[in-house]
Amino acid sequence: MLLFGSPVNFRNGGSMPLPLEGTCILEAAHVSAPLHIRLAISMAGKVASELGAKVTILEPEGGDPMRKLPPFLRGSTKRSALFEFLNGAKTVIPADSRLDFREIAAKADAILVDDTVPLPSNVSAVVISTFGPQQLDLREPASELTLMAMSGVLHVIGTQAAQPFRLPGHQPSYAAGLAAFLAMTAALLSRRPKVADVSLLDALLWINWKIIFEPILKTSTADKTDCEWQAVPAIDGHVALVYLDRDWPSLVELVGDARLHKERFATRKGRLENLEELMEVLRPWFAMRRKADIYREAQLRGIPLGPVWSISDLLRDSQYLERDFLALTSAGIMPSLPVLWNGRRPRSTECIQSPSGRSHGV
Repeated sequence: MLLFGSPVNFRNGGSMPLPLEGTCILEAAHVSAPLHIRLAISMAGKVASELGAKVTILEPEGGDPMRKLPPFLRGSTKRSALFEFLNGAKTVIPADSRLDFREIAAKADAILVDDTVPLPSNVSAVVISTFGPQQLDLREPASELTLMAMSGVLHVIGTQAAQPFRLPGHQPSYAAGLAAFLAMTAALLSRRPKVADVSLLDALLWINWKIIFEPILKTSTADKTDCEWQAVPAIDGHVALVYLDRDWPSLVELVGDARLHKERFATRKGRLENLEELMEVLRPWFAMRRKADIYREAQLRGIPLGPVWSISDLLRDSQYLERDFLALTSAGIMPSLPVLWNGRRPRSTECIQSPSGRSHGV
């Protein structure tokens, strides 16, 4: 990932400078800014921090609301794991420090703000809002859940008639945060002050661009219980039953139930027409096995079944360990960003031991 297109210079006995070293970024969100906007700003700043920028947070009066969000880290003090993940490497300036926002912003190369913060002149800024600066009629309160509903993301998950549920984590905010980071680096590349607007709704619509073609491609009802790809229970969780038409013979071999050889299950059209009967055959096989065993047997046959891993599963996952995804920090074990600089993780932390005893630096 080469942001500025300049040759890589080695120094300090062969160590490599990070692409945003020497860059100063300021995060400033008003205390009234919704959580999803605050999270998007924090994610943009985190990526910049991982790539070497000095990121400063001007904390709102009364403290950042993120500090109160669970889960909390173990210890004598109550610390939000989410706040530490996003802001652990940043400098936090309390609002009651009496420092003037414009004075701090004037010393920054770029600022990340919500749409209520007045913009100083001669500083590049990324303004993150819910609906965009031109949507004056959309000023009603919103959350990540309502934004997912407006963008059609909720149509992809869950069932039409059931209670809605959101994607895990804060994917809408993080998507907007990545867009904000890219806008900010584009402004830095131009080497002259620019202002960019990022809307969470726009970011989600971009992610869910396939919804535009749904009237053309739609082959089933909005109720996802009629989809051939479903999450089915296992002994210790769930597994995503994902397979293509070419994988059907291998899935039949894996499950080993003679009923799957019925003629009505031989084609995809027949399986969809008889999906309820098909799932009555498949579900018991999965329910009697553990996720890891199902995953291993499916891999041997080239079937793309996907176990739904818990956090505990991920901490033991060999692929995550081999890719240095998990870092042991002062705040505990944290996921690192999927960003490499010359093939290596930008930030150095302590290491995590794999089950084989190999040490992984992150």
